[in-house]
Amino acid sequence: MNSLILCEGKSDAIIISYLMIKKYGFEYNADKEFNKNMTPKIDEKGDVSVNWYTRSNGDNLMICGVGGFNNISKFFDKYISSIQLADYNDEKIFSKILIVCDRDNNTSEKIEDAVNNNIEKIEVNFKNSIWNRVDYNSDFNVKKSFNSYLLIIPTSEEGALEEVVLKALAENDDSSCIVKSSISFVDNIREDASKYLNKKRYISKAKVGVTFAVMFPEKLFNFIDEILKSIEWDKYKSMIQSFDVLAEI
Repeated sequence: MNSLILCEGKSDAIIISYLMIKKYGFEYNADKEFNKNMTPKIDEKGDVSVNWYTRSNGDNLMICGVGGFNNISKFFDKYISSIQLADYNDEKIFSKILIVCDRDNNTSEKIEDAVNNNIEKIEVNFKNSIWNRVDYNSDFNVKKSFNSYLLIIPTSEEGALEEVVLKALAENDDSSCIVKSSISFVDNIREDASKYLNKKRYISKAKVGVTFAVMFPEKLFNFIDEILKSIEWDKYKSMIQSFDVLAEI
């Protein structure tokens, strides 16, 4: 079975792939020719990434960071719809498609509408925290279907992945005080740093950045993905709970 996870960026993709590998038995597939016809031909720059993972039972999973929430629908229409529509015998189709996005200060209904109303080539119905069957006709006029799911992070409050990361790190006694002090530091400097912290999302990112700078000083000038890969995310209860739907992939 082929499954797909679309998320906003590389940071999300790294954490999700870590959980899929450590907790759910997938392995990274480095073969550039693997499922070539189902792999979007994109230039992986900035916050965009495409990677395949496989499991011993024959399951295949593609995880894509699309470069921001506004690119989810565009990415789906440009790359995923064509894959789903062109298949004839279900061998090269995504049976499950999971979209992961940040809640920020939006309602679930607003996010659902933004996703569903901007995907044009297939009439989708992504619903928050619900698996939903999508029926459509392929280019060969064959009836097809896949299961869709929308995971909004955090699940029950405003915010983004950064809040989930901080909450998870605060579970550890060694890093809990660092998280609290980092949050306090950024909150205290917000007014003086308003030129740089002029959006709520930037404030959350700054809190994570300060926390990481203290916890991993030797990696401060490394790319953030190296730090994310070094953290054992499967050991944090709140992280597992936030992404519990991954067990159904």
